[in-house]
Amino acid sequence: MGLFSKSNLERIQSRENTPKSHTIMLVDDEANNLRSISRILDSEYDIVTAVDGQEALDFIRNDPNPERIHLIISDQRMPNLSGVDFLHQTVAIIPHTIRMILTGFIDVDSIIGSINEGRIYKFITKPVEPTDLLVTVKRGLEAFDLEHRNMRLITELKTLNAELEVKVEERTRDIQAAMEDLHQAQDQLVESEKMAALGSLVAGVAHEINTPVGVSVTAATRLQRDTAEFSRLYAENAMTRKALADFLSSAETGCEIITSNLKRAAELVQSFKQVAVDQSSELERTFAIGDYLREIVTSLQPELKRLSHGVRIECADDLTVTGCPGVYSQIFTNLIMNSLIHGLPGDREGKISISVKVDDDAIGYVYRDNGRGIPDENLKKVFEPFFTTNRQDGGSGLGMHIIYNLVTRKLNGTIRCDSTVGEGVEFVMVIPGRTADTANGSE
Repeated sequence: MGLFSKSNLERIQSRENTPKSHTIMLVDDEANNLRSISRILDSEYDIVTAVDGQEALDFIRNDPNPERIHLIISDQRMPNLSGVDFLHQTVAIIPHTIRMILTGFIDVDSIIGSINEGRIYKFITKPVEPTDLLVTVKRGLEAFDLEHRNMRLITELKTLNAELEVKVEERTRDIQAAMEDLHQAQDQLVESEKMAALGSLVAGVAHEINTPVGVSVTAATRLQRDTAEFSRLYAENAMTRKALADFLSSAETGCEIITSNLKRAAELVQSFKQVAVDQSSELERTFAIGDYLREIVTSLQPELKRLSHGVRIECADDLTVTGCPGVYSQIFTNLIMNSLIHGLPGDREGKISISVKVDDDAIGYVYRDNGRGIPDENLKKVFEPFFTTNRQDGGSGLGMHIIYNLVTRKLNGTIRCDSTVGEGVEFVMVIPGRTADTANGSE
């Protein structure tokens, strides 16, 4: 049976040559058919031919670049290996190549099965019109090009995704390194602020101790002078009842003055010692939070007394916590000093209160002062680093930021600030409770 009509064959032979961008394999055991099909297609495409399925399969297997075959047109009825079986075996080698069967004997079940499996693109029946063949081949190669472009895009997308993953990993590492640097900087700021607070504490306590020690020295000097006078009278046998009474009265008064003032100095030293050690230490211990807050307030008495401000502490006497007391010292020292510097005018008596209450598994701390308060536009910035309204007087803007970090990072708690201008400020801290009982495993 002939493949082409004479008129169509002549028309195809007269086509002008066009650039060849695809390679087509033709497989047919009839030489005349191969020549006829080649003549139609070789003006536009590179042609590779084989006389049966096995020869074509061997060619594909031995070709170092079998993917260059973009489309295969194979006769169905060939000796040894049918067209369908041949094309099915090429799938594992060149899976993306377009496959077509040329046959004059239609097996409907074979057509449907092969097309459904995605292995055969088209069945072409004999006799074939050259124009129809060209159109079919063109559409098949367009499908190949589309799939090839899609594959290229998928490959490029995978490459871009891989590059993006690498960049994301690098960026993540950079961010993590930056976060570590930030945390180190914050820790350094905390240490710097800690040392600055400790220096202020030393200066204030030294000034405060100077008064009772000075009074004690004056009383001791007076007692020493009176004792020397009494000894002289005794040595000269000039002792009188009145002289003895005067000496005893002076000695008793002097001893009372010395004792009370040295006791006051000892209390200041003890408070300073505990608070100072805690501020420079990260060790945990169990302590009575109420008593410890009072020690902090005692260590700040030079500043509080100078400005006539009072601090009231409301806390159960038996409330003990386990933790790092130096953190609490930094928090409440900074809060009190912040009130003295920013919130409480120097021309009136200020009031500060600290209340501590246990609430379920947390401990609530409420700090209040009756100072100037914070305007709304500044309230939302109060915990931001380097924000201060007192830059001209040396304010660093780090105090409240350090408090925020200590509460949230060191104590794993929360803190908020509420304020009304002219009515003072309130800080509410909720810290997971580690009382002495819970620390020992009791509820």
